[in-house]
Amino acid sequence: MTIPMSDTLNAPESLQAEESVIGGVLQQPSVYYTAGFLNPDDYYYLRHQYIWNAFMRLADRSEPIDLLTVTEELSNMNLLNDIGGGAYLMNCINKTPTSAYTEVYAKIVKRTAQRRDILTYTDNARALALDEEKNIEEVLQAVGHEFFEIARDGTEVRGSFIGDDIKNLVADLHAQITAPDYNPGISFGLRNMDMAWVGAIPE
Repeated sequence: MTIPMSDTLNAPESLQAEESVIGGVLQQPSVYYTAGFLNPDDYYYLRHQYIWNAFMRLADRSEPIDLLTVTEELSNMNLLNDIGGGAYLMNCINKTPTSAYTEVYAKIVKRTAQRRDILTYTDNARALALDEEKNIEEVLQAVGHEFFEIARDGTEVRGSFIGDDIKNLVADLHAQITAPDYNPGISFGLRNMDMAWVGAIPE
């Protein structure tokens, strides 16, 4: 039985990739660090979120990640039965072709998570745009901030998960905003983004 994170129909996800990342780590624990850009909520299936959280807890304590320690950690978290027990962990191991491609599988997981984030973003943006109690500056700022977070998350992963133009824009925005001589009146050339991130630009 698989446990979806939400009831959203047709949400982008890859059960095989998620199982292969988990199985790859359990086959060869060192590959956990090649997939370290993943967060628990990048997984669509809830039990995979629980398992990845157990991996992270063990890694944070510098303890080994293997079938025994992960099983014990999930038991201590009172989540072992929720993920299907040790049998499900073994199932992930057995279904994983090879641990050598764990990073590739992890990028698939990340890519589908970003697509879900974009779908959520568009839903939120639409709701904000239809809320006439908010002024347009508030809407642009909220929408711009959420988009920035999604785009920034993509730039932290090796490989091109979002367009190079967006990645370059995010890098430029971050560099200018964090510069010691940052001037809130600076224009990035796109009026909507000027309004969202740096306030109104004088004409």
